[in-house]
Amino acid sequence: ASVIEKLLAAGADPGFRTEEEGLTPLIEAAGNNHAQAVKALLAGKADPNAKNSGGTTAVMACAVKGHFQPLQALLSDGRCDLDLGNSVGATALHLAAFAEKAP
Repeated sequence: ASVIEKLLAAGADPGFRTEEEGLTPLIEAAGNNHAQAVKALLAGKADPNAKNSGGTTAVMACAVKGHFQPLQALLSDGRCDLDLGNSVGATALHLAAFAEKAP
């Protein structure tokens, strides 16, 4: 089992947010291209639609940086609302188009 799986099994909160930016472990994992961590957090019931203080979701973090594997894990989970907007109303599709990232 991964460190994340062990922490979740010990009771760590997958929805915990950082105080300043409101980042969740899932947004951090997705934005840093850690697909296995994304899968473990989703299995641990992390909310894929949680937003940070700027309105960014894990899917948006992948879209901005072109991280295909964590995005694939998020989409496979089936719980992502792809029409959520960030603080300026941009969706993951807007952000991907702006960033022009392709696998």
